[in-house]
Amino acid sequence: MNTYRLNTKLITNMSSVLLMPVTRIRKDADIATTTWYHIMHYPETITIQQLLNIANGLHIPARRFFSTGKVDFVGTREDYIISHYIDCHYDASVLQDHIDNRRDATWQRAAEAVGMTYGNLRNSLLAIRRTPVIRFLGACHALNIDPFTILIDPNPEPKRGRHESRQSASKPDIRHEIAAMRQDINMLTDTVADLTRKYEELLQAHNNLQHRTNVSTETINRGHIDIAAADTRNQ
Repeated sequence: MNTYRLNTKLITNMSSVLLMPVTRIRKDADIATTTWYHIMHYPETITIQQLLNIANGLHIPARRFFSTGKVDFVGTREDYIISHYIDCHYDASVLQDHIDNRRDATWQRAAEAVGMTYGNLRNSLLAIRRTPVIRFLGACHALNIDPFTILIDPNPEPKRGRHESRQSASKPDIRHEIAAMRQDINMLTDTVADLTRKYEELLQAHNNLQHRTNVSTETINRGHIDIAAADTRNQ
């Protein structure tokens, strides 16, 4: 059975990923402003109830808020929001049936795994009290039960490995783009160096021409002065 983990990176980057302002997200998810900012600062504290509000309000299948790999992957808007969405829900009766029908699954075992008392954990997971997602996942792991037999998501599952394959496929593309950018930078650097050299040559030619022009002007002026002086002496 897969070990699921809450994708906190997706939660904290939801506005930029979905290309939606925070006010729109909060309104659609029916989450108060203070609660929302607490979730953004401490995403690991999000509850099952809050997650379902976001999922159903924004039409994002609940499964897509979880990861199974070593690294949390965050995709784009089209990876999450779907058009033909079916509301997700929490079915505590499945959890109770699981415990009632399996000897190795007990509330005490789950309580020890998550560091809570038997009664508090039972009340929390049966939705009598608020249920943090992290606590829910820890209990499911201890009881060896698939979380999505309780957290019901009737929407079609994304293709297995879709995110990971897209991520791995994008790495060579990124390396290629970086190499192309470096090549462009080198070409631009060479072009700038060539233009700088030509400018310096033109500037030197201009200075030389100006110098020769000044010398010629001075020579002509001296000639005019000499001729005028000679005319004065001959008078």
